[in-house]
Amino acid sequence: KAEVEENNLQKRKEKIKPVEVVFVEEGNLAKMVEVKTGISDDAYMEIISGLSDGQMVISGPYKAISKELNDSTKVKITNKRGKDTEGDKE
Repeated sequence: KAEVEENNLQKRKEKIKPVEVVFVEEGNLAKMVEVKTGISDDAYMEIISGLSDGQMVISGPYKAISKELNDSTKVKITNKRGKDTEGDKE
């Protein structure tokens, strides 16, 4: 019986695969998008697929992005200095 339980546990672990995602802004809402990553260092990560030209990736403190932000959360676009934009997405 222990062997059967161990096999079932192994099968469940195999089914659970980590997924890499980023949040993008879409109509003032956060949208979770699956991506594939390339090289990275302590500060930057290369996204090799999953994003389209012009998509705005949401960035912020780790806690805000990983713990508090969810799919369809309302977001407000600001520039890197924290000032609101006037609808420009340059």
